[in-house]
Amino acid sequence: MFRNFAALLMSAAALLSAADSLSEAAAKRGIRIGAAVQSGYIAGEPAYAATLSREYSMIEPEYEMLWNTIHPSPASYNFSGADKLVDYAGKNGVPLRADHLVWHSSLPSWLNSLTSDQLKQALRDHIMTVAGRYAGKVYSWEVVNEAVADGGGHQLPHIEYPGLPREEMMAAVNRFYDSYYFRPRVVWRIVRDSLWDAHERKRLYTEAVEYLRVRSERSKYARKKVANA
Repeated sequence: MFRNFAALLMSAAALLSAADSLSEAAAKRGIRIGAAVQSGYIAGEPAYAATLSREYSMIEPEYEMLWNTIHPSPASYNFSGADKLVDYAGKNGVPLRADHLVWHSSLPSWLNSLTSDQLKQALRDHIMTVAGRYAGKVYSWEVVNEAVADGGGHQLPHIEYPGLPREEMMAAVNRFYDSYYFRPRVVWRIVRDSLWDAHERKRLYTEAVEYLRVRSERSKYARKKVANA
């Protein structure tokens, strides 16, 4: 009885050790699997760090790149946590998907007292500072966050910032991509990765097609707004 039980345990252990990790299973399907992480857990909890390294092939900051964390007051920035995550990603060869630069649920309270012109300038300064610091060091940027409302339907049309028309927000997205995403260093990394990895080449092609489609839709929307004005 005991011998049979021991044999069963050994067989189960062999099966578990032979099983794919989540990242290995994802790679076979040409995708990555990521996790939202905190720098403190990576540094202070070995089991957390080991699981992250074994099971996941991409990371995203849980909160350390949110505006109210990284830019808590008009004149101060806190890059400590974000820098640690970027450093971890670079040393371990793990792509880091950077947090959204502007999200209505993570804005600091000091923005509420700004005039329309001051808000526009604050947005420009924040995006230029954060995106400029990490341009070429992160794999991608999250642009639209939680676009689907909890109760169903699209949430994006209901998101507004005082004194900032939605058309200006859409134009700012285009300026962000033109200024930061298509820098030579980033373009070279994309070309390099696609040359050596068939799955990555397919994924990048799909992403590029989708980006061009969305950009085309935005252009059509803008032309329609002008025609109806």
